[in-house]
Amino acid sequence: MSSFKTGTFQVVIKYKENTHHIKFSGRTFARIQKCGKVRIFGQGFFNGEKYEKDEWEFNFKRPGSLYVLTEKGRVIYDGNIRDEAILFMDEVIST
Repeated sequence: MSSFKTGTFQVVIKYKENTHHIKFSGRTFARIQKCGKVRIFGQGFFNGEKYEKDEWEFNFKRPGSLYVLTEKGRVIYDGNIRDEAILFMDEVIST
């Protein structure tokens, strides 16, 4: 893996039968790894016929925590970044 300050990173979580993901910079990933509080507004997703924005909060509740909620306040994920619900958290290799 290259320096955390470069590249693009992605986190994918499982929610019910769906997955949700977010991509962010290597600098942001480095802050998360150092347990810095990071809030990222995601690209959103469709829930039935409605589009919902999502918010990802890393390390807000405690070091290593991840809290994902919608703009309506619905909780998508509330746990640790090392939980089995985290399907992927690594550098994105672009071609």
